[in-house]
Amino acid sequence: GDHRDLHSFPTRRSPILQNVGENIMSVWKKSSFLAANLFAVALIAGCSESEAEPSKASAVINEAAASTSEAVKPALDNREDMSLLRQEFHKLYPNVPLDSIKRTPIEGMFEVVSGPQVLYMSADARYLFEGDLHDLQHRVNLTEETRGKARVTTLGGIPESSMVIYTPKGETKNTITVFTDTQCFFCQRLHNEMQSYLDEGIQVRYLFYPLKGQASYDEALSIWCADDRNKAMDLVKAGKEIEMKTCTDDPIKQHYALGQVLGVRGTPAIMM
Repeated sequence: GDHRDLHSFPTRRSPILQNVGENIMSVWKKSSFLAANLFAVALIAGCSESEAEPSKASAVINEAAASTSEAVKPALDNREDMSLLRQEFHKLYPNVPLDSIKRTPIEGMFEVVSGPQVLYMSADARYLFEGDLHDLQHRVNLTEETRGKARVTTLGGIPESSMVIYTPKGETKNTITVFTDTQCFFCQRLHNEMQSYLDEGIQVRYLFYPLKGQASYDEALSIWCADDRNKAMDLVKAGKEIEMKTCTDDPIKQHYALGQVLGVRGTPAIMM
């Protein structure tokens, strides 16, 4: 069979928040399980990894402290030229993709976006840190606004043809993407509420995230290789056995790598 070592999957993590829409909240309020448990689970991840590793952002921060040279500082002292900041960023961190740099409301501080991660850099390119920037006057998390847009862009790179999707019969009002582990208890409880989601016009798109090891991976692969993936998913989520299968070109490794980039540390991880 096709037994792959999950420890060989890439590990790139950063903290993540899951946002939910008004329609999703209405489903939670109607469901005793979701109202009592799932909201907290979605935020802190009910089935989590056994160990936490330093995030990519933390590695960048450590690198910044160690490698910023005296020669860099004079070139950018007292200047807020984003093109120069971009150049210096690439010089200092050539292996880190840079999607955008923009000014923040704080003088001398710039927002740096790399994939779904949001960092902040000083105007002299000397200091880099990770954290949330809040506008207390307007009670807005400015970082989460950017992070949410970046997550949507990152998720947009995954074709729906590689997902297991549950679509409402009528109008689709909202769509959520869920990283799921077949052996995760809270994932099973969420799946039990699937009809409530569909009734509210919410489309559910599953990505495989086998945190529980080889058994989780084998079940995920069997679901993907099944003739009817939704039916196989329903059976597994109900605790029933399905025929174990293998096939080529499964998306599990891609899903797992994406979850690591997005900082998924547990399941179910729900994203808009």
